[in-house]
Amino acid sequence: MNADQLSDFFYEVALAGAAIPKKVADQREENHLKKKFLNKFAPSSLWAASYIASNYTDVDLIQTTIAQILSLYYKSGVLRLYALQFVPGFVSLYLLALSKKQHKSVSLFETFLVAIYNEEIIENAETNEKKVEDIRIPSIRHHSVYHDPVKIQVQADVPIIRNVGITPVLTTLRFGPFPSVSKMNGENKFMVMNRILFSVNESLFEVASEVAARYVCLGTLSEVVLQLFLKSEVF
Repeated sequence: MNADQLSDFFYEVALAGAAIPKKVADQREENHLKKKFLNKFAPSSLWAASYIASNYTDVDLIQTTIAQILSLYYKSGVLRLYALQFVPGFVSLYLLALSKKQHKSVSLFETFLVAIYNEEIIENAETNEKKVEDIRIPSIRHHSVYHDPVKIQVQADVPIIRNVGITPVLTTLRFGPFPSVSKMNGENKFMVMNRILFSVNESLFEVASEVAARYVCLGTLSEVVLQLFLKSEVF
């Protein structure tokens, strides 16, 4: 695929996604329609992700492509999920560009990630109410098949939210609301990336694994190989 072919492809994705209803009475049917749509375009989407990864240093070449993906995200519904599939790969490319001080590429991916972040932290767009997330995790104070609390020094748990309907074995962590961000910097960049990846993680059962999971794994492996290669040159 080249840039023109990608542009035509994303236009086709937008048309097909617009035909998928955003809400269906039967939740299972809604999930089925979304999954079917995302799997249909998964092979070509993987090519698109690979094209961006191969040309991430050429900002002029990929800028329009990334703008199209962001445009799909703003259409919400299944197209939001479609765009979120690219986030793990873009985070990987952003960190790669950051480590190599490729400022133009860094700026491009920062713009994309900040735009997604500022949307994902909003609960209600009309009132500008921001999301507050609850996560339940096992408490190490209680015995499990993985550990014996007697054999470890258990520190006091972080502040928890008690709920009579939740077993005390679980600790409920609450985080948010998150502040809006206009630019990524050393203080907020990991907060931005973590919050976006949290949204991706929530959607993993819906998105196409070829794009969201496989691509980030390939990106991680390539980085490991690159670091090993650089270390071997030193020695």
